[in-house]
Amino acid sequence: MNIELLKQSTVLYVEDDLNVSSIFCNIMGVTFKKMYIAHDGKEGLDIYEENKDEIDIVITDINMPKLSGIDMIEHIREVNYDIPIIITSAFGDEKSLKKIVNLAIDGFVNKPLVLNDLIKAVHRVLKPVHYKKELQKKDALIFQQSKLAAIGEMIGNIAHQWRQPL
Repeated sequence: MNIELLKQSTVLYVEDDLNVSSIFCNIMGVTFKKMYIAHDGKEGLDIYEENKDEIDIVITDINMPKLSGIDMIEHIREVNYDIPIIITSAFGDEKSLKKIVNLAIDGFVNKPLVLNDLIKAVHRVLKPVHYKKELQKKDALIFQQSKLAAIGEMIGNIAHQWRQPL
């Protein structure tokens, strides 16, 4: 497992249990580039909407005050269907599980959390995100290089015409 992949990622962690949230942040906070913390679905949704271009993955609980994790995920999916989402929960009735499947979440980790299981799930989900970002950077670099090559060719043609007037 490549820890460098995690160190390049920004996480939104939504958990209403302050003890679980505190433990997770103390252990995992140094692992990620940046970590946003929310303690209910409404706060998580607000943070996501403010920072959606920066957040690489959402890790959330299901049962929370103000707005459930499932409702939060539904709102996030309306904005960005491709954002990876992992649910951490001990709760799982049949109706909720059907909703979760329909929301196309990328992972489910049972509580009590085994951090190694969560890290493996996060790593598995972030690999394609990381590769996509690298590809976008390379595409931007190739585009920039092609522009510079075109400018160089144009300058060469102008210089040729300057030296060889009609």
